[in-house]
Amino acid sequence: MLPSFPACSGPVGHHLLAPLLALVFLLGVVAPARALDCPAVHVLPHLEGGQVLLEGYVNQGKPRPGTRRRDRVRGLLATPAASAPIVLQVGPTTRPVTLDEEGAFAVTVPAWTGTATLAVLDPTTTPATTLWTRELALPPAPRFLLVSDIDDTIQVTEVTRRARMVFNSLFRKAENREAVPGTPDAYRFLAAGAHSLGTPLVVYLSCSPAAMARSLEAFLDHHGFPAGVLCIKHTLTSDGTDPAVHKLKWLRRLAATYPGRPFLLLGDSGEQDPEIYLEFARSAAPGTVRAIIIRQVPGREGKDRPRLAGLAATLPASGPQLLVWSNPDELTAALTTLGLQEK
Repeated sequence: MLPSFPACSGPVGHHLLAPLLALVFLLGVVAPARALDCPAVHVLPHLEGGQVLLEGYVNQGKPRPGTRRRDRVRGLLATPAASAPIVLQVGPTTRPVTLDEEGAFAVTVPAWTGTATLAVLDPTTTPATTLWTRELALPPAPRFLLVSDIDDTIQVTEVTRRARMVFNSLFRKAENREAVPGTPDAYRFLAAGAHSLGTPLVVYLSCSPAAMARSLEAFLDHHGFPAGVLCIKHTLTSDGTDPAVHKLKWLRRLAATYPGRPFLLLGDSGEQDPEIYLEFARSAAPGTVRAIIIRQVPGREGKDRPRLAGLAATLPASGPQLLVWSNPDELTAALTTLGLQEK
């Protein structure tokens, strides 16, 4: 979905930061200050006027694959590359960019046709060092937004069991991470647009820091989840103390960026997803949220059922449905309830 704060729906619990810091220093994996690394870039297509927004984060430290255990631990303590120069490449075009004081950039570029090479380059080296690159074709204009949490919604993380959460997130390889049964098929079906809502923009919304981005992307690719926009935090402390701040900020930003498109929100019962999604639904324009689909985290049924029933009872009859599922058949039934059968 962090340190010395209430836990976020990401892979590092706040009260485990001190042991994590000790582990990092004992392993000697504090990131060196030389060179630059770009752990995460997200692309928001189909903005007003046919523009595309490229946003990303750049840290100090040697560029690295980011999927190894050592890389993930080191990346958690990386220092943002404040005010550093980079070059952004889109196809044959390059543009010099100066990072902000948080090591972030946001650049709007014209949409392209076909597949373009995107890259973030460090121009201070000879030749310029490639910090991040992708071959990317823009998706079709979205008819709706499919916004999904990651941890314990589509990836088994065990967020409510802190030691297991840290082990799963930092020490298990992406290809060994378990997908929540039924979710890869369901997400591929929703992304294909072969149903009444049409084709979505898929957004994976998590409070994980950018250091985890490459590992999360490898997990999504390994299990065949549809391509989408990965909206995560820059550092462990970005967006303050409350996971709702990060998620609500992104939900409201997406609603403003894609006005009039309905949302399908998917999360889990382990932490605050139901409450966050309901708060967004109440504050958004009527009809913005089509449905909220929540996975019941195993072992929490006694705690979660009264809570979820109470939340559902607060929804107006004309508001979004709150649907809860525990297994693949129930997930399929939830989609059927929404009329999302194949055309």
